[in-house]
Amino acid sequence: MRLDSFNVDRNAPGWNDLPESFRDLIERSLRLQNRVALLDREIYRPAEAAKVPDNENSVQAQLNLLRTAFSIN
Repeated sequence: MRLDSFNVDRNAPGWNDLPESFRDLIERSLRLQNRVALLDREIYRPAEAAKVPDNENSVQAQLNLLRTAFSIN
């Protein structure tokens, strides 16, 4: 489930006329929504492609072994 953003205009007419407990509830719900959105981004962000080191690529590993075996030092 994805949440849509929820914006509150604290400068809107009538905002200060709302009961303080209701405004506090809105503020707490916004903080909770921000936390959920952060977790959502962490959980559903695209996975980074795993870089395969050269030694885990079997063809590259064989080529490296051949280079080592036939190199003249």
